[in-house]
This record gives sequence, structure tokens and C-alpha cells, in this order.
Amino acid sequence: LADDSVDVVIIGAGIVGLHIAWKLCRQYPDWTIAVFEKEHFLGEHASGRNSGVLHAGIYYEKGSLKHEMCLQGNKIWYELGKKYNLPIKKCGKYILTTKEKESELQKLYQKGRDNGVELRWAKDEEVSLLNQHCFVSKAFFVPSTGIIDVSAILTFLRNEIEKCQGLIFLGNKVCKVCEVKNKSGHLFHIQTQNESFTTRYLINTAGLDAVAIRKQLGLTDVEPYWLKGHYLKTSQPVFNQSLIYPAPDNKNNALGVHSSFDFDGITRFGPDVNEVNNIDYSVSSDLDSSMVAAIEQLFKNIDPSLLSIDFAGIRSRIIYNSNEYNDFWIKGTRELGIDGYIELLGIDSPGLTAAPAIADKVAKLIEA
Repeated sequence: LADDSVDVVIIGAGIVGLHIAWKLCRQYPDWTIAVFEKEHFLGEHASGRNSGVLHAGIYYEKGSLKHEMCLQGNKIWYELGKKYNLPIKKCGKYILTTKEKESELQKLYQKGRDNGVELRWAKDEEVSLLNQHCFVSKAFFVPSTGIIDVSAILTFLRNEIEKCQGLIFLGNKVCKVCEVKNKSGHLFHIQTQNESFTTRYLINTAGLDAVAIRKQLGLTDVEPYWLKGHYLKTSQPVFNQSLIYPAPDNKNNALGVHSSFDFDGITRFGPDVNEVNNIDYSVSSDLDSSMVAAIEQLFKNIDPSLLSIDFAGIRSRIIYNSNEYNDFWIKGTRELGIDGYIELLGIDSPGLTAAPAIADKVAKLIEA
């Protein structure tokens, strides 16, 4: 850094942190905006370890941040895709079920309608087509669901930020943060692996490390809660005109093991849900029999010998007042009482979809 003070420090260069940086670089072109990422590559944690799905906004409590920002973010992503020719595909998804669970599917359909999501019941010919590949008696279609090439998008955001003179420091962990009050006002002192400086605004988008960062500022009312999920891939041809999701079972707020595919045409299934205490992405080479069973419950004629481990991801959730907090936690000076500090906790699914809308909200918190 050219001098020992900057205007904004963002901790964490995931999809949310980079969107915030891009937004602020455009809104405040004269400011020095620096993003610090402990890893040497982008997308090493949650941003690069998920299904890569743009969600429509069906599952979340009406009026919650997850609901509102998913709807906004979904719309913004498709606009960005057209404007910048980004690898985003609106493939839609089918949510389906068997006879025994049709009432649950009906409830989810109504929830989606109440949430303002465009949906429609699958036609008989669609159900017949799905029935060649899946166990299904009833399904509905969600046209605004899509897939995104996360790696390409992270590179795009990095390039856009650097075009705007924003700074991104990879392999540079923020080790210590503290408040400094002096004659010139309220600042934060930041110590990283490589340097020491002050900033006017501190934005904590550190994902799995976000709670540990806030504790350094004396905020101790939240604890982290991590869920690990594994993904399997198959070399077998599988229906991939649209994504296939089961009606969710509501365990751990998970959407159930579902299919997704990437721009190379690889079909994968996942994630399962396992509570963990450590950040460890290692996976066993042995297929989890319960996960294979969940896939076989949804898809017909799956050959387990063609399934293989793909990767694992860890979702960052939080416990607040001894209860699991099920919404995005996005708070600033007014709620936290620390001038210039904004934190984003529990940004799990649909964080990828919501990222551009989250950036807009953070920009408004800075304006305030």
C-alpha cells in the first residue's frame, strides 16, 4: 500500500466480498479500496465449493433477507450476464416428488407463489419425460433458476475491480483488527501477514473466519456453526436439460441431494449435510452409502460404479442467543455500535445468488 491508510478494507475475496468491492470502486472512484484474502487463489472456500446454482427464491421465509436478496440478486445476475457476456445459463429446475409426498410439494409450490417466484406445474408430457429418468408423480418448474461458472465470474470481478484501481491482496491474511480513536476520528488498525495500516471502513466478509474477526472487536454474541457437504459426480449420461431437486425434507435447512451440472456438461449430485467443527475439505474415496441411496431415491438406473467423489464444501452458519440463525446477518454501525464497521455472517445458500444485492445493501449502509 502506498501509504498507511485506506478508505475501505474488505476481509475475504469470495463472491460477496468481490461484489462489494466492485460496487464501492464504482461508487467511490476516489477512494482506496483494498480486499484481503488469506488464500493464494480465489474461490478456495464457499464461493468455489457449491452447486453453482442461481436460485429463484422459493425456500426462504417471506420478507427475510434471504428471500428478498435472492429475488433481487437473481434478476441482477441475468442483467450482468447479458451486459458483460458472462457464463450464466437460465436452465430452470424441476422440483419433484412421488405420490406419498405430493402434499409437501403443494405446500412448497404455494410458498414459492407467495414469495413472488414465477413457477408452473409440469405438464403431463414433462412428467412423462421426467419419469424416464426419475421417480416422480408430480413436479413443478422454476424457470428463473440457472447455473453460473463461478471460477470465470470470480476472475471477471477481479479484473473489473483492478480496472477501477481497487486493490486485491491474495495470500495476505488479516491477523489482527482493533479500533483506534484519535483526533482525526474513528479508524481501524489492521495487521496482516505483510503489512500494518489504518482504514475508515472495515467490512467483514470473511466467511468461515468472520465470527473470529468480530470477536477481536469485542462482539461476542454469535458463534459459528459449520455444515459440510459432499458432492459426487457421474460419468453416466443423466437428464440435464434442467436441474432436478427433490421436495426438501427441511433437515438443517438443506434442500436435499439434487442434480446440477456445469458448463462442461459434468453432472454432479449433492450436497449431503454433516455438522463439523474444523475446516477440512478432505473427502473419503469410499462413496457414502446414504448419499448413494439419496441419489437412487430420486434418479432411476443410476450405476453406482460410475459415481465418484467430486469435492466437499462447508457452509458458514451462525448461532445467535443459543439458537440457529436462519437468515443472512448483515449489520452495520446502527446495530453494532461501532462506527464504520459492517459485518456479514451466515452467508450460506443463497449467498451466491444474492451477492450483487448484498453489495447494494452494504453500499447503502456506508452511505448512511
